[in-house]
Amino acid sequence: MICVFADTFYYAALLSMKDPAHDAAARLSKEFFGQVITTEFVLMELGNSLGATSRRSSFADLVVMCLYLVGILVAVVAVGTMSHSRW
Repeated sequence: MICVFADTFYYAALLSMKDPAHDAAARLSKEFFGQVITTEFVLMELGNSLGATSRRSSFADLVVMCLYLVGILVAVVAVGTMSHSRW
């Protein structure tokens, strides 16, 4: 299985149709069938950037999706467990 790391840039583009990278992020999310790895840091950074905007509910939906799909499609690496030996 192919694994990729999703950073804040990807999720921000995915959640904002006005983002110049939105189309590419949306296409990737539909066409990629491997596992996505992200970290709690990425989710915190994204939540912070969207906290005061109308997209706050989109962020909440994304977090629920990530937590629901843990071990299937999305792996959220907990801050306290980050170690190169585990990846």
